[in-house]
Parts: sequence; C-alpha cells; structure tokens
Amino acid sequence: MRNLAFLLALTSWGCGSDETKKTPAAAPAGTASGSGSKPASADAVPVADPKAAKTLWTNVILPAFNKQCASCHAEPRFTVPQRGPLTIFIYDNMRKMLVDGPTSARNALIDRLTGAGHHDGGKRCELTVAPCADIVKWRQLELGADADAGAETADGGGGGTEGGSPDERPAALSKITSAGKIYGWAVNKADAAKTVSVKIYLDGDKAGGTLAATTPADKAGDDGNNAGSHAFFVQIPAAFLDGKDHEMYFYGDGDEPLTPVGPDALKFKAWGKTMDGENYFNAKIAGMITSSCDGCHPSSYDFFHGILLEKGPNEGGTAVNNALINKPATANGTSHSGGNRCGGVSGGVCAEFQKWWDVEFAPR
Repeated sequence: MRNLAFLLALTSWGCGSDETKKTPAAAPAGTASGSGSKPASADAVPVADPKAAKTLWTNVILPAFNKQCASCHAEPRFTVPQRGPLTIFIYDNMRKMLVDGPTSARNALIDRLTGAGHHDGGKRCELTVAPCADIVKWRQLELGADADAGAETADGGGGGTEGGSPDERPAALSKITSAGKIYGWAVNKADAAKTVSVKIYLDGDKAGGTLAATTPADKAGDDGNNAGSHAFFVQIPAAFLDGKDHEMYFYGDGDEPLTPVGPDALKFKAWGKTMDGENYFNAKIAGMITSSCDGCHPSSYDFFHGILLEKGPNEGGTAVNNALINKPATANGTSHSGGNRCGGVSGGVCAEFQKWWDVEFAPR
C-alpha cells in the first residue's frame, strides 16, 4: 500500500443519527410572501422568500435536527459519545453556514451533512434525502434560485459518490481535542473492504517513541466520503495530558509511516485533571453548583472538567470563552435550558470558572 498522508483540520460539527429514509423536501407552511404567490413546492425552484424560509426552518428542519442529532448535540448534563455544539439549534448560526458557499448544494452547512466537508458525525444524508433536501430548499428560499442552477450535480457537484467525491488521500487526521482525543481515518485504497490497523507512537517514532495505541480504522464517522466505515478514535494516555508540547507518529499496515501534510501537523498539547484544579473546584465551585445547579447537574469535579475541556486552549478556548462559561452565561451565541445563571461571563459562578480555568491550564 502506498504512503498514507495526514492532514490536520480543527473544525468539528457532529451529528448523532443515521436516518436516511428518502423523503421529498417538505414545503413550508403557509404561502410565500407577496400577493397571489403559491406555496413553495418540493419541485419548484423558489424565489427568495425570507418568511417562508423561517417557516421551513421552524416547522421542518429544526424538528429534524432535534430528532436526528441530539445524541451528540446535547446539553452538558447528558453523557454523549462525542459532544457537538448546540448552535445547530439556533436559526441565525445555521443561516450563516447556509449562505457560506456558492450554491444550495455546496455551502458550509450542506457540505458537513453530505460528507463533502469535515463533520465528526460523518455523512448524514444525500442531497435528495431529508433533512439535506429540506436544507437545499431552505437556502433557495433564503437567497433565491442558484445563480448557475446547472453548476451542481445531484451528488453535490463533485461528480463522485453520495454527497461528493471520495477524498483521494488514503488517510487523514481530523482532530485532536484539548482532552487528548484523536479523531482520524485511514482507507486501504487498493482494497477498501480491508480494515487498516493504525499504530500511534508519542514523542518518537517506532524506534524510540512510546506506543500509545493500536486501533482498527473501522468506525462510522468522518472518513473522507469513502464507502464503508474507516474512522478511528483514540484517547492519548494520561501521562501525556500535561499541557506540554508533544509529537505523534502514525503507522499503518506493515508499519508503513502515515506521513502528515505540513511540518506541524503532528504536534499537540493536551490537558488532564490536576490536583490543584480539583482542590480549587471542591473549595470554591462545588458548593455554588449544589446550591443553584444541582437539580440538573452533579456537583462533581470530573463532570465539569469534561465540559471545561470541550473548548480548551488548543481549540481556541479562553478563560472567558469556553464551553463551561458560555452555557450558564448564555454567551457567544450559546443557549442554556436553565437560563442565564451568571448574568454575564464574569458574574456568579462564572467568575469562579474563570479562576478555575487559570488553575487548570497554568504551566506545569
């Protein structure tokens, strides 16, 4: 098998269901704005109609997201295999992704769902299948017919299979989280039915590094739009979760190197739990959680540490903009079923969360 190449891409947007029952795109309730307009049909290419677009989002697309994606896009109090952001349930956030691209069949939102773009939850639907078909119609209702309606093919314009062309790279590293979770994929291009066995060494190659994991690339998930299941998920050992610079080396079948694209692709930092952090949480935060949030959340260090690391330093998190602060402060476009518990990122328990962040991520 020829050399495999890795590419690091730190964006994620997971989805947690694999419903692909084919249905026609649902028409929004009511009529299009303007006098004498007929309701938009599943077959017609509509003119721009923001009112009908919002109705389609509210009545069709949002319920589909709630039904099909909640197993990953869930409140922090729920345990999920891989947590995705709750911004998928917010109209303004999803509309920004919807209009970020040239056509209704190629944009930031539809690319994630069809497998043409990176998505931790992998490919969820084809353009002719709900909810993707409804999202295509939503884009047309928001902006009108595509400027070049013939530019895209039914498979997303790539001329390949189901939602876009397969990635020609035989492997890729999709993401390394602040908590040390690795997401990637590997495909044997000569025989896609064969599972690639991936070996990961840390701080040295196979001759001098530490073998951290051996795992088959056989999971469902983002795998470059290749047919079959070729993803892998690996947790870095706790000894390397120290906030310091480390390097990873990957090997495939026959100990063949899986080489990164770019000089920094295999460098990482990751963080684990600390005694100082646990002591601070128990002394300053646990009591506040018990008095105001315990009806929904356990007041445990382990639980809240996991949320703190959902957007850690190597994923752009800061003391005032991380998953743990954003929820109770309803900040940075984040909603919270329990409402605003802090009054702002520097009020109430959020002020203590900021101090805890500094303790957890202090140089070690």
